[in-house]
Amino acid sequence: MFASRPTPNETGSIYPRSKSTSPTSTRSPRIELRGNWHEWCPPEILHRQHAENIRACETVLPARWQRLIDAYRPANPSPPPSFVESKNLAWFSLSPTAQDKAMAFSLGLFIYCVFEGLSNVRVNIANAYSHDPDIEFPNFRRTPAAVQTLIHQCTADAPEWPENAHVLSPPRAARVIRIRDRLYGARYQASGCTVDVVEDVLQTGLRWWATEMERAESFLDSEAWRSQDFGCERPSLRSVLSSLEEIEASLQGQS
Repeated sequence: MFASRPTPNETGSIYPRSKSTSPTSTRSPRIELRGNWHEWCPPEILHRQHAENIRACETVLPARWQRLIDAYRPANPSPPPSFVESKNLAWFSLSPTAQDKAMAFSLGLFIYCVFEGLSNVRVNIANAYSHDPDIEFPNFRRTPAAVQTLIHQCTADAPEWPENAHVLSPPRAARVIRIRDRLYGARYQASGCTVDVVEDVLQTGLRWWATEMERAESFLDSEAWRSQDFGCERPSLRSVLSSLEEIEASLQGQS
């Protein structure tokens, strides 16, 4: 899976690390093969991964989420997954066409980070970079309009887009945020590490996860799940490449 976790280099730039500092040297992004952080996952991966996480962490599965778990991972799949497949069932459950569309989603986010000069699509609460993002997807500041359009096409069903806010029920809840080395909840107040702040973080996290699980359950009733035609609004990887080449030619023609 194309995973897009760009890493800032020594200068603080998002651009991929290279052994050579020559401006003409070839640079390659990091490619992860074991899955993505949730903010990089398309819906069809994210919701299934939530179910996998419950299954992996709970010795006794909660009855409340039994339908969710059973739907996303049948009890006796045939044929059974291989050792490699078992390490990323959410990914290997997709058809080759759906995998292509899932990679286009993550590629769109990677392109976003490159053109906005960011270390991640949002501030991650568990991992800090030398230069944390100062804006978050889907806000733009530096990206050319044509590239913005391509990013929107790649991530057409991302819940962050305002037009998708109510596609699944309930709408996403407020999430825990990190500011420098401190976490804050929905009632954010920069008032230090007080008991109220800690309680707010815990309650915000609980509400966010409960809502995410309800949305994963709601996804089971969507047309995309019934048809298994995921990412139908996204371009293929080949189409993304063609669009990038056209954009490059257009920008060169303007210079």
